[in-house]
Amino acid sequence: MDLLARREHSQLELQRKLAKRFEVAPEAIQAAVERLTAQGLQSDQRLAEAYLRSRSNSGQGPLKIQAELREKGVDAEIVQRAFKVAALDWVQVATEVLQKRFGTATFEGPADAANEDDVENNPARHNPDRDKRRNMQARQTRF
Repeated sequence: MDLLARREHSQLELQRKLAKRFEVAPEAIQAAVERLTAQGLQSDQRLAEAYLRSRSNSGQGPLKIQAELREKGVDAEIVQRAFKVAALDWVQVATEVLQKRFGTATFEGPADAANEDDVENNPARHNPDRDKRRNMQARQTRF
């Protein structure tokens, strides 16, 4: 029960964690998890919706979120249902992440890409190797 009090877990996650904690038959663990599900204390659907909301708010994309939920043992149909319920605008999510990480600058298209040497105004264009070469060239010209 304390596992479910902290956050939502999938049935598979609960089975794995309980198997590590208790040395009982896998059938007993599976029966216990099924009882929790029947009582509404565990729900893969709730997990999928909460996980999707959390990960999208932190800037993760739909493919990564789907893969992570599948790793947790959540059925593909439940994952798809969670995505339908959330009805996220992934372009808007990506734009918000871009603004959060790099300021108010937005990518307007090919015209922005033409200014690739303007690292000071566009931190996304930072290139450590190019910066090293420029620093070495600057040192060589000083001596």
